[in-house]
Amino acid sequence: SQNWEAFAHLILFLTLFFLFSDVNDSFSLLNVLKDLSLAQNASVESNSPTPLGSLAYNFYKQMSNQGFARKDFGFVYEYLKSKQ
Repeated sequence: SQNWEAFAHLILFLTLFFLFSDVNDSFSLLNVLKDLSLAQNASVESNSPTPLGSLAYNFYKQMSNQGFARKDFGFVYEYLKSKQ
């Protein structure tokens, strides 16, 4: 569906952003989840919906709940690739 495709592009963008930004190698999915949580809280407090941000937050939360919280953020690409 179009929603899944847009979501996959968002996750790929976030992964590439973190891969090529000046972030150390130990930036885990838990760190991404923390940052997305802060963004979601700001979104709710300002009454500014961020539907793709919400999808990304839920995706990273699900990955964290599945035991991948300590994986490096580059793991997301491999995870999505394995789900195709």
